[in-house]
Amino acid sequence: MHDKLFSAIRHMTEFGNQLKENAMLLRTSNFTSEEFLEGVMIKNLTALPINGNVCAVDSGLLSHSMHGVDILLLRTVAVNFLYHDSELVSCSYYPSKVPLTEIEVKTALDEHESSVWCSIVRLKNEISMAISAIENFSPSILLLDGSILPLAKDRPSNDSAVFQEYNELIMLYKKLYNLCKEKNILLIGIIKDSRGRRFVDVINNINCNDSAFLDHLLNKGERTSVMRYAHAGQPILKDLEEFANNIYVSYMKVSDNDLPLRIEFLEFSGNSRDVAEGHTDLNFDNIFDNSISAAYSLSAISDNYAYPAILTEVDLCAALDGYELERLKHSLVDFKPMRRNSRPFR
Repeated sequence: MHDKLFSAIRHMTEFGNQLKENAMLLRTSNFTSEEFLEGVMIKNLTALPINGNVCAVDSGLLSHSMHGVDILLLRTVAVNFLYHDSELVSCSYYPSKVPLTEIEVKTALDEHESSVWCSIVRLKNEISMAISAIENFSPSILLLDGSILPLAKDRPSNDSAVFQEYNELIMLYKKLYNLCKEKNILLIGIIKDSRGRRFVDVINNINCNDSAFLDHLLNKGERTSVMRYAHAGQPILKDLEEFANNIYVSYMKVSDNDLPLRIEFLEFSGNSRDVAEGHTDLNFDNIFDNSISAAYSLSAISDNYAYPAILTEVDLCAALDGYELERLKHSLVDFKPMRRNSRPFR
């Protein structure tokens, strides 16, 4: 046991050293790629004074499966921070600081569909709340805790029992994107623990995820060049149709004591269709700066936890207590539980 543990620790140490060495070599190599839309691989971050309303949306979710029935408990909240010269002036909540927990029930799903359904319901609640937040607070910046579009695993097959709900979700995303475009709102998704590989796939450097490698490549106050979210052939981008060319991604290192953050955002200025078609002769100066600078300014509050305070606040408001799920289980004693949850011998 101890030998295997020490072997695993040694392997992780060697892997970390290899990442650091590869990062140092790449940093001095003048590597470039058409995927880097701003030409250079690394850019300096600049702070942006924050004024006006900044909204954030998040949800808490607990699930319980029984024979033929899946049950979800959800709480979705929007928080609004009013800033003046980057100083917090006031805080508001919608529909309230601790809204009532909602219950969703679905029958006749297989195990994979159950997982996809849970994700779709959560996202539908979050995107609906984001639309309500725009209507109630008129923010200049709207933050999502996570991606600004569904992930590949969130898309069911076309013949799935939950495909119609997925289509409804896509329509909500399109409505949100249109609102952000019409009202000139910066829509930004911040992923604190990304396992994405967009950057390492471009450099073809090492088999790891982006944040692990970029922790060695980037210095504090630096970011990667903006890249397209993915190639336009990805199924979810096809579903988003006209917005597929307006979704971008970058990584930024706010603190020496924390891993890089993945930043996703919408951008409608500039020639996004030309960007998507690979025209590298375009001038991208300042096209992406507003969204990235806003995310940087909101995240650079703590050296030890580089993350926007408003996303921490909305996460606390949306969090569900496991006691709520236990109460639900006690009220369902007349229904048969899954065998794996009721084995008499362990």
